Amino acid sequence: MNSGKMTSYEDIETFFKECQGTDFGYLRTHYARFLETFKFADLSGPDKKQVLDIGCHWLHLDYFFAKAGTLITACDAPNTLKQKCVIDAARKLNINLVEYRRLDLGEGLVDLADDTYDLVLMSEILEHLAFNPLVFWKQIFRVMKNGGKVIITTPNSVYYKSLSMVLKKLYAAASLGCAVQDIFFTGTYGHHWKEYSIPELELYFKTMSCGFSVTRATAVTIGVDSSSEIALSKTMFSALTPNYVQYEQLLEKLCNDGCMPYGNQIFLEVTLNKTSSDFSLTPPWYVE
Repeated sequence: MNSGKMTSYEDIETFFKECQGTDFGYLRTHYARFLETFKFADLSGPDKKQVLDIGCHWLHLDYFFAKAGTLITACDAPNTLKQKCVIDAARKLNINLVEYRRLDLGEGLVDLADDTYDLVLMSEILEHLAFNPLVFWKQIFRVMKNGGKVIITTPNSVYYKSLSMVLKKLYAAASLGCAVQDIFFTGTYGHHWKEYSIPELELYFKTMSCGFSVTRATAVTIGVDSSSEIALSKTMFSALTPNYVQYEQLLEKLCNDGCMPYGNQIFLEVTLNKTSSDFSLTPPWYVE
């Protein structure tokens, strides 16, 4: 956890007002998550950290890291990075902007130097990746320093309210995943193509067999204590179905399996040990 005075919402709002604006609705909604992500990341040690932010969006999260003295390379699609307000904020925070169009081919990352980054941020990105990610992660492996960290935030797929919504959709319309209408009328990166549980994320990195290992993981609902979530879950599921006892047992099993169903937000730290393994997996369809 990081010490020192935390940036208030008023501080960050004032900064972006001076940068020709931003999406203030998004900033207000997600400020608490940005702050918790910054606190979850480990910036200890005397050396100035090199940070790579994948999917930096409006640079809201990067503001916290820049103010803490890190050197940031922020990556996103051109339609985001060409916004005047983003360019202005990057200039004031001394952030290097890198554009990509095809993350599935590692575009944008291939031009970054080997063994450079101490910390990689992926805040609400993993659930949007609608492609085989091996080429992408191979580039992340290359540009990270040995012992570097990846900090991931992503929705918890087995959060009890998410499970309740799945049941309601099944009962009402035999529907799972994206709505059919959204497939056609929402951009690809607007979808959550795959949400994860903590055990799935552990399997995700283990399957790549490339020196990545999950070293910290938790699931919390920011601003809400777990006892309140447990009490609300009993009310929700008992109203949804008379067979509530079965779902209570399911939630108990999820807890025992390390899934943490009473937190909607996963915070994950992944550590890279390059000496233990090379990145050898390659999609069978990929030709360099």
